[in-house]
Amino acid sequence: MEKILKLAICVAKMKKLYLLLALLFALSACSIGPKCTYTQEGTKIQSWIWFYGKDKPADLDKMNCN
Repeated sequence: MEKILKLAICVAKMKKLYLLLALLFALSACSIGPKCTYTQEGTKIQSWIWFYGKDKPADLDKMNCN
């Protein structure tokens, strides 16, 4: 019975570790804070949370929000 309890605790710790790694991976592809960028037509786009794929927009910066 004691071995089963130890195994259950180990599995719970592993689940937390996998969840933490998944969250860190998801957050590595986002930017948090007031940032702005401009479209090709010149329209300003402003947001507090940005999600992006492989490439972060080159002009995504909080200095563009002025």
